[in-house]
Amino acid sequence: MAPPIVERAKEGRMVSVVDVARHAGVSQATVSRVLSGKVFVAEDTRGRVIRSIEVLGYRPSSIGKALRSGQIASVAFLVSDIEQGWYSALAKQLQLALQAVDLDLLLFDLGHSQQRLTQALRHCQSLHVRALVLASSDPLDFVELRSEIANLRRGKMRLISTGQDLTAAGFMSIIHDEQDAGKRAIAHLVGRGCRRIAYLNRVSHSVAGQRRFQAYRRALGLHGLEFDEALVWSNPAFRFEGGFRSASDAIEKKIAFDAILAGTDELAAGALAAITDAGYRVPDDVALIGFGDLSLSRYTRPALSTLSGQAEEMCRIIVECLSHSDIEMLAISRDLILRESA
Repeated sequence: MAPPIVERAKEGRMVSVVDVARHAGVSQATVSRVLSGKVFVAEDTRGRVIRSIEVLGYRPSSIGKALRSGQIASVAFLVSDIEQGWYSALAKQLQLALQAVDLDLLLFDLGHSQQRLTQALRHCQSLHVRALVLASSDPLDFVELRSEIANLRRGKMRLISTGQDLTAAGFMSIIHDEQDAGKRAIAHLVGRGCRRIAYLNRVSHSVAGQRRFQAYRRALGLHGLEFDEALVWSNPAFRFEGGFRSASDAIEKKIAFDAILAGTDELAAGALAAITDAGYRVPDDVALIGFGDLSLSRYTRPALSTLSGQAEEMCRIIVECLSHSDIEMLAISRDLILRESA
């Protein structure tokens, strides 16, 4: 009959350092020294511990590794709003990319709050995470955050930003080339014969929204189209509801438009619902392009044309940044994915 500890392991129950120590006939401290690999342990003793680990199927926890090495085998992902489709997609891809290199993801949902960001930065410092990835387009007050960031940098923590260029604050920054994306989208819409192209997104409270707006306005000029403030729609209700309300308001006010460049696929989907509810045909009456290539864009009717977010590629680069410190800022191109809406 197998010893109780082995039976416990076979049943799939948690095996601890205490169990390994008892099975090997050594102290917990000896097991910890073998696991760390940094302290000399007699070869026969080390062999007994390793055999016990194999028999019991013991796996050191990431927290245990942290206590021994001073650094947790995790990457903190600080996201401004996990409900937004782009950030959810990015979180999933980052989790997969980190799993491939035996790292865990710790998620912090900031809810667009700088106070919560400050708290999260302090928490990451106390956890000694391997790196911190900030995914936010919110305007940030770095005077207020200066001491927290300085403390993280003193601890040699890798700081990575997506969504905005924060190289001046000491972050490696991975952003999208919004100028090229806007130029591609507007060129395609103009090629379809569109002349009254609306821009739908937050502008004043989003760094990415502002950059996309600048790209939109510049691209209009490249095609000799006059900028009209009546065609810039921003609604406090971001996501689906914001897109629906903005397009509905424009239709109610009888604002003439024949295309919409929406700052997210969710805004585009909301606008699509409002346009079709009003009896207009997409793309015959109104062409529509979103941003992000979220999974929902394939399942609207008509399916949304969109500018890709390249989430998988972005996360691959983030993982590369964990071991390469020579990257300061990198701009990723978006692909224009044409479906049925434009």
